[in-house]
Amino acid sequence: MKESFEILALIACFVAILFLIKELIRQGKIANETVKDEKLKFVFGQVLDLAETIVNSLNQTVVEPLKNSEKLEFDKKAQKEVLERAKGRIKDNLDAKSKDLLKAYLGSAEKVDDFIKDAVESKVYESKK
Repeated sequence: MKESFEILALIACFVAILFLIKELIRQGKIANETVKDEKLKFVFGQVLDLAETIVNSLNQTVVEPLKNSEKLEFDKKAQKEVLERAKGRIKDNLDAKSKDLLKAYLGSAEKVDDFIKDAVESKVYESKK
């Protein structure tokens, strides 16, 4: 009878240890997701900050001189060139890990491009106000 209780106690301890291990694994996964989310939030914030800085810089150094020139040379072609320049400068300022996080989250490099374009256009709109 005593052996039965010992076996039952060992089984109960073993089951408790398994539940503890399972809970630790679950907590580890949650912590890992939180870290990924924080990194992703940082990267999105970084893109928006870069967009603001670069848009302001390009507005000062490229757009205003074109608008104030004797010939109004800031047409759709110039707008597109400045947009591409801003996107390129943002991409140049992002490290590979940030680009990979954005690509993994958004699903493709094209969607990353679209996000950067939207960020730039949003900052241009804000600066016009």
